[in-house]
Amino acid sequence: MASMSSLYEDNLFKKIKLKHHRIIQLTYADNIQYKKKSFSLCGVCNGKSSGKHYGLPTCEGCKGFFKRTVKNKRKYRCQKDGLCTIDKTQRNRCKYCRFQKCLSKGMVIYDQILTNQTTEQINMNSIIKLNENSFDYINILFNNLRPLLNHEIYLTKDLIKKISYLLIDTFINWYRTLPFYSIMNINLNQFILNNKWSNYIILVIFYFLKNNFNQKNLISYQTCCERIFIYTKNSFLSTLSNRIVDQFLYFLSKFFNIHITNIEFTLLSILLILPSGKKINSLQEIYLKTLYTYEINTFPSEQPFRYNQLLYLSQQIHLITQILITYQHFYLPFLFIPN
Repeated sequence: MASMSSLYEDNLFKKIKLKHHRIIQLTYADNIQYKKKSFSLCGVCNGKSSGKHYGLPTCEGCKGFFKRTVKNKRKYRCQKDGLCTIDKTQRNRCKYCRFQKCLSKGMVIYDQILTNQTTEQINMNSIIKLNENSFDYINILFNNLRPLLNHEIYLTKDLIKKISYLLIDTFINWYRTLPFYSIMNINLNQFILNNKWSNYIILVIFYFLKNNFNQKNLISYQTCCERIFIYTKNSFLSTLSNRIVDQFLYFLSKFFNIHITNIEFTLLSILLILPSGKKINSLQEIYLKTLYTYEINTFPSEQPFRYNQLLYLSQQIHLITQILITYQHFYLPFLFIPN
């Protein structure tokens, strides 16, 4: 069993490395083309752009305005309920609406300590954007897993590899849409693509099971063991495999106890793929506050219990992913999908 599963994980890692090598090459090519390309219009005021600043092509005026606002923790008010027109000729008339437009267009300084007001505004913009994008990618992910529901399909390592490749491709495409991708250090992007895809896939499988089944119609422990026998072509389960199956089932039951929304799934996905480190602590803080803001606004009566539950789920998914990778059982979650 170890040799077969080891080959499976090796193939997955080769896939992600080859795929990522192509992505990195495209990224470098994009950067070169980007530098050559003239961004003629500012995304905030439609004036002449001097390049991409803080995640958005802007003029020098809007670039400096945004930086000063964040750095100096400035707060503004609008006399027209936030309905002012911001263009080249009127951009200085209302600083509130100008700053709001900067935020709505995706401008952000991740290496600065943000004020509570700025963070909350970024949170709300992030939630709106995530709400718009999450459904499409969740549908793609679920469509990739649905073939496993066909009772006529025999579960083989080749089929699991094929579906894993599709999930990895979707992960890469989704990651490149995140607002921080274009301004993140290229080495950090490389680290995330090479090392965090497995966390994402495990969360996807849990969420797929949660959305398509309940605890009553999940496969039993005995059925899962039988599927492992067939998949690995072994006549017995090792003590290690037995323990991992128990851990997986236990955590799956915990996961089923909370009804996760698409927004929560997307925010958990982001938190799971962000590595720890001083360079992106402020970025992690933004998404933690985004999650907290969403929880307070959406499930006020369940706080802080629900928020803490989600953080616990994130920690446990990271833990169980590491166990599956370390002990070469990454195929196991796929065997829990009933057909």
